[in-house]
Amino acid sequence: MSDKPGTAELARLIAEAKRAVVFTGAGISTESGIPDFRSPGGIWTQMAPIYFDEFLASEAARRETWRRRFAMEDVFKAAEPNRGHRAVDALVRRGQVAAVITQNIDGLHEASGIPRDRIIELHGNTTYATCLDCGQRYEIADLRAVFERTGAVPPCSECLGHVKTATVSFGQSMPVFFFALMLQLLFAVYGVPLPFGYKLQLPSAGISESDTFILADRLRHLVLPTVVLSLLFIAQYSRFMRSSMLEVIRTDYMRTAAAKGVSRTAVILKHGLKNALIPLVTIIALTLPGLVAGAVVTETIFAWPGMGRLFINALGQFDFALLMGYMLLVSALVVFCNLLADVCYAWLDPRVKYS
Repeated sequence: MSDKPGTAELARLIAEAKRAVVFTGAGISTESGIPDFRSPGGIWTQMAPIYFDEFLASEAARRETWRRRFAMEDVFKAAEPNRGHRAVDALVRRGQVAAVITQNIDGLHEASGIPRDRIIELHGNTTYATCLDCGQRYEIADLRAVFERTGAVPPCSECLGHVKTATVSFGQSMPVFFFALMLQLLFAVYGVPLPFGYKLQLPSAGISESDTFILADRLRHLVLPTVVLSLLFIAQYSRFMRSSMLEVIRTDYMRTAAAKGVSRTAVILKHGLKNALIPLVTIIALTLPGLVAGAVVTETIFAWPGMGRLFINALGQFDFALLMGYMLLVSALVVFCNLLADVCYAWLDPRVKYS
């Protein structure tokens, strides 16, 4: 046992704990020869990351992604579990650790002997590849052989979709159901420790603790579903807004306003924002009906009695009358939101005329 400060205290806490969860980062694998990504001298300081949308849009980006992956293949194949991985495996085998949550993509925790169902890989696993559309699995060695012959990785043999290592890329969103389950695990099951012995713990499901209406209780139950839904749309809207604003900034009237001495804030907010909002209005008009009609996955996971869960229950019970009413409501909302979007277009851009 090391004599570093805190090591004895950690050993005591592990020994006294009935059940624990281990969270590991890149540091545990550096001893095995796996390079770090973010630290000084890491991979991202030597080359720029390839974003997910670039991977989808460009054949050159896909080839460069695979070239980088195959260049690291010998490093990943030579890496073996070190004493850190084996220590975590020993805790799992003794029943003291229920699960291992790791940021690493090297598969060394599984190689150390930890059962696959006990490992949660937040960033995926680079030791194999999958089709982005159908999920078909491919082995890295087979793909490398094809890449060395042809200079490219072929599309999926089942659906012709793009094949990619089973890792999360920059710009790739986390699935809603997985994000919701992780929030439940963190905030509802284990809780977040706070100073002075307090713990932040939120309800995992439902709309309230009792039938009595208590506003504070309802708000506590709203936190996790709201975070899941809002972060999903914030990321989507931010990307569209950024792309649209970059196009508007390059227009002649924006340069003219800046040349006349108008402040940058006024140029952006008064002259640019309204025109940049037009594509965003289209996206919002398409997503609003889904929000009103219910977020099926989120409501099911959090047992929230909303329209989405009503739809799932009606589908399971073959309640066709309720399903037809639900679909009629969604259709009416789609028409109304598109009409509202057309009105917003005319307000945002005076050049839009409806004769």
